[in-house]
Amino acid sequence: MKHFLGFALFIFGFSVFSQTSSDAANKLILEAAQKSSANETISYLAKNIPSLKDDSDKKAAFSFLGALQEQAGKFEDAKKSYTAGAALAGPTNSEKLVIGAVRCALNSGDAETALSFLKSSVRNSKDALIIAHIKLYEQWALLCKANNVKETEKAVSALKSFVDDASMKPVLPSVLFTLWHITGDESYSSKLKSSFSSSPEAKIIRGEINALSTPFWLFMPRKENTVPEIAQVPVEKSAAQEKSDSAAATPAKTSGDGEKIVREQLGLFRDVSNANALAEKVKSKGFDAKIVVEKRPSGNVYYIVVVDENKDRTIGKELRTAGFECYPVFE
Repeated sequence: MKHFLGFALFIFGFSVFSQTSSDAANKLILEAAQKSSANETISYLAKNIPSLKDDSDKKAAFSFLGALQEQAGKFEDAKKSYTAGAALAGPTNSEKLVIGAVRCALNSGDAETALSFLKSSVRNSKDALIIAHIKLYEQWALLCKANNVKETEKAVSALKSFVDDASMKPVLPSVLFTLWHITGDESYSSKLKSSFSSSPEAKIIRGEINALSTPFWLFMPRKENTVPEIAQVPVEKSAAQEKSDSAAATPAKTSGDGEKIVREQLGLFRDVSNANALAEKVKSKGFDAKIVVEKRPSGNVYYIVVVDENKDRTIGKELRTAGFECYPVFE
């Protein structure tokens, strides 16, 4: 369980775990933690939270459940857990739960929902840390909505203004990392490594840990992804069909929960031309890249660049060696 809880929320600056839950909530959480896999833990909590009698207990349990779901990549489920918890009375910080829901909306590619949450009562927060996250997440939402590098300029300008803003110091490592990631300007990575050397963001830049425990960073257009107009890469008919075809393909390695890695995802775009550009770039390095289409619950349609796992189960490593960011897609 320690490994599963791990480090997946590092980039978001603070945890939503409750430190004020009662014995009933703690007992349920501890029972859930004894399960043999992350999925079993999540299922156990989801099934038993309604049995808790007190709203404050339910709220604490929803907070914990949302964090587990988020780290497992179940962003829609996590968003629902966070919002359910935020609506209940109790000592668990509702504002942090709303911020958690914002993160999950962003990771689902739903920037509009993220912005709507940020415009809720959380905007009246008196907590300096919450306010800093609101300002940062607003810019992240704009970056997620951008279809190309030109459309990131307003958000990048705002992020640059945060660097010398004392009120943004609690999230400055994330600000610097975002600026480096988007612009490629090494001055931001240098400042991050010198001023916040022990931060997770600095460890990412030094190659000590992987930033892609979630797909969030793949939503943002970056300078290195802007390429001349090229021939179109055929787009698969549907995400469902792609999933079916891949499942019938070669064996894939598994996660600790027995889930199979069926492909590596390299990018997710609203503009098919951007997906085509990345796919061609990947293909030029000898990989069989393709594009699948996915319609999210928000109604947004995305074009996803993927490479199927190979029989040796080494595609992820090979892609990273070739200089491509990617993260595994499990089944």
